[in-house]
Amino acid sequence: MGNKVENKKVLYAITKSSWGGAQRYVFDLASHFKKEGFDVTVCFGRNEFSGENIFKEKLEKENIKTIEIKSLGRDISLFKDFFVFFELLKIFKKERPEIVHLNSSKMVVLGAPAAYFAGVKKLVFTTHGLPFLEERPFWQKQILKLSMFLSFLFVTDIIAVSKLDERILKSWPFVRNKVKLIYNGIKAPSFLSREEARAALATRARVAFPENATLWGTIAELTDNKGILEFLQENHEKIKKENIYYFLIGTGELKEKIKEKIKELGLEPQVFLLGFLPEAGKYLKAFDLFILPSKKEGLPYVLLEVRFAKVPIKASTVGGIPEILSADLKEFEVEKMISETKKVYNIK
Repeated sequence: MGNKVENKKVLYAITKSSWGGAQRYVFDLASHFKKEGFDVTVCFGRNEFSGENIFKEKLEKENIKTIEIKSLGRDISLFKDFFVFFELLKIFKKERPEIVHLNSSKMVVLGAPAAYFAGVKKLVFTTHGLPFLEERPFWQKQILKLSMFLSFLFVTDIIAVSKLDERILKSWPFVRNKVKLIYNGIKAPSFLSREEARAALATRARVAFPENATLWGTIAELTDNKGILEFLQENHEKIKKENIYYFLIGTGELKEKIKEKIKELGLEPQVFLLGFLPEAGKYLKAFDLFILPSKKEGLPYVLLEVRFAKVPIKASTVGGIPEILSADLKEFEVEKMISETKKVYNIK
């Protein structure tokens, strides 16, 4: 006889509340299990760069309870993080979830011991890319490795979203038996036709371009890990000479710096920063080439959508990107992700 799903309580926790791949992952799982009868709560840190909180709004639209920890941010602050630990401990004790599912490296470092001391029995962590693979000083990478290793001693299960993360974590003592590879999953998206998508982007950017123009596109959270600034620096001459129109869809902490870089390089007539667009994937067929010059990735949802759109891709070979580009799309079905996650939760 399987475990009872109705009223089973699961709490998802993530550091940032800006809308990105990790937040989409949490939203997809939370909304699915809410519909299945779980009692679902999502807690997250403050939104650091925008007045809007799309993540929170989407969760609340699905009638999912949210808890915002205003003192929790991405940057390390020993003073603030000390209080965040006790706030998480308080939340876990009050909510009494049977399952806690942590997302982001900072959340597992703070949340894993807090959940353990609160008496949580099933404690899951999903990697979304390992932070010590980022461009950092050597000493920082070693501190990150040690802090994550210690936090992993408290968790019961680790979900790796790429074979790279799985391979690395399975080489760690006391951790390898906890690691399971589960790819992010999506349903086949709906797209505007090439003509409709191009017309819509032209309207939003307030630009007219010839029918035979070359359009590049990027949909991403505008953070340093996405490598947008470096890509613009390296390709600005090509963009100008070949009359390329490049559309950047997304927002983030580097928005103003990217805007300044576009101006500095004289790209304002051809590079357009469109901000966050709901269901941005529907515009993918407008592009002749999709660009994702990331320095670090987990398993980016957007590239799965690009593959469904059958648009050529130029992307860096980090994280799970090579797997997305080479694997059968059936490997990334949402039903498979849910089914495998249920096994981790011990739900039949």
